[in-house]
Amino acid sequence: MVKNVQSFASNFTINDTTSAQNCLAVVEENSNIRSEPSSINDNSIVQTVSKDTKFEVTGKRTKRGWVQIKLDPTQTAWANSEIVKNNEQWVSCLRDKGIAIKIVDDNNLMAARPAPKPKLKSETNVSTSLSQESEQSETSKTLSVDKSTSTTPDKGGFKVVEQAKKKYESGDLQGAIALLKTITANPTAVKETTEMISQWQQDWSKAESLFKNLDTAFADGQWDKVLAYKDHPEKLPNIEYWRNKVEPLFKQAADNLAKQQLPQLGNPSNQNKSKLEHQNSNEEDELDMTDDFDNTETLELQETLESDL
Repeated sequence: MVKNVQSFASNFTINDTTSAQNCLAVVEENSNIRSEPSSINDNSIVQTVSKDTKFEVTGKRTKRGWVQIKLDPTQTAWANSEIVKNNEQWVSCLRDKGIAIKIVDDNNLMAARPAPKPKLKSETNVSTSLSQESEQSETSKTLSVDKSTSTTPDKGGFKVVEQAKKKYESGDLQGAIALLKTITANPTAVKETTEMISQWQQDWSKAESLFKNLDTAFADGQWDKVLAYKDHPEKLPNIEYWRNKVEPLFKQAADNLAKQQLPQLGNPSNQNKSKLEHQNSNEEDELDMTDDFDNTETLELQETLESDL
């Protein structure tokens, strides 16, 4: 059964004093806040906001784009960055306060998720005509059947999801999707995996588009434009495969920009060229002086001969 906690927290409003002191994420209306950074399990929904709502951010976000927020001073939860309306603003707010954003691994957070408890049949399903002993016996059999039919698929499905995540992070999107489609234990499982596949495809398409823009800027030698993406981590891919592709571009662009900004005199080849030009200039001056001296001697000799005549 989906948890849909809509207490006073669903209309949670931050007062002006708190707004001035803390960095806030605005979660859009009709969105789910979850106890873990994953949408595969409906039981992880802890709150559904009925209108745009502000939450204080903790500074943590996952590789797949989940943002950790505070429901109250003691309880935290997660909101996907797709439902946060002001990602750039809260990131800039933390940066202005000197608070670094900590990127955490989704899988490590998911590992702590408790296994779902088997659903028990209601006692009303047991025939009232049975004796007390028969009721106890029937209930015991029902529990045994429920455990054998519900717990095993859940565990198996969780393992398949983990395998699919590894393929997804390593760059095998189609292989990951194919694995998720093998989970057909029940309609709920199919719905959850379908939702996950849709999210993965959207994230993959965005990451691929961003990488193409980066690669084009790099090929054109626009180092500043390449490095500008690095200053906005909220825009970078949350998929390990694409992060491993963009990081080398950032490093090479930074190196190229540093070389480009070095003064020309700092280049040894330019220094040698300057010395050679200076040496050639001195030799030409000496040659001119020698020519002038020779011309002077010739004129003096002509004047002497003319006087003797």
